[in-house]
Amino acid sequence: MLPDPTLPPSLLAVLENLRRVFTAPSFATFAALATGLIANTGVGIRTLLPAGAALTVAVDDTLFKKRGKKVFGAGWQHDGAARGDRPVGYGCCFVVAEIIIELPFLTRPVCLPIAARLWRPKAGPSKVEIAAALVKQLAAWNRDRTVHVVADAAYHGSALRQLPARITVTTRLPASAVLYDLAPPPSGKRGRPRTKGDRLPALDGLAATTAFTEVTVTRYGKTAAISAAAVICLWPSVFGTRASHRRADPRPARLRL
Repeated sequence: MLPDPTLPPSLLAVLENLRRVFTAPSFATFAALATGLIANTGVGIRTLLPAGAALTVAVDDTLFKKRGKKVFGAGWQHDGAARGDRPVGYGCCFVVAEIIIELPFLTRPVCLPIAARLWRPKAGPSKVEIAAALVKQLAAWNRDRTVHVVADAAYHGSALRQLPARITVTTRLPASAVLYDLAPPPSGKRGRPRTKGDRLPALDGLAATTAFTEVTVTRYGKTAAISAAAVICLWPSVFGTRASHRRADPRPARLRL
């Protein structure tokens, strides 16, 4: 029986050929995903955002809890939604890219998942590599738009160096991040010019010597005044020699590319 009685019988006839490889609940999920893929007209983003407007894309991972020896990619792994002292769970982990949009009838933004890919512990690409691939695909689908990516501290790595210039990345700096000043101008001497400047102090030392300005921000529906500062620098281990914009506040720092 169809999981949704509004689906046409002709589509069910095609999907039924694959029913034997699924359990009943899994087949219902598969049928819903396949129907959504077919019904997608490709105009969703164009109707939800003004023409040419930048895309704000949130990247994160989520644990889809499934048990059983035959569940592909399942295992014990981090579960941010778990309760208790051990944030772990058993299941499949998916890296998800979501577009943040503003709707006229809501007072807060909406996060719309539009792409996801399975991450396998100790096998295949890393979460950062998967996230970079998803974002690059979104940018390819929207060649006339700038893409602003936001993610937590888990999403930084050399895979981000391959992103096109019209993609920016905002992530949280780990305490161990090593930053450098911008490369100095060519000296005119023989040899390859320097690709980075002097190493900057550790984050706590950098924050102590940086001038902060009070700004007003809105977070989780609440407006508050915070102290913030911006330092243009390089984070070579993540972005290579591409200039980065470090935005600091009293909480752990964030980096904007």
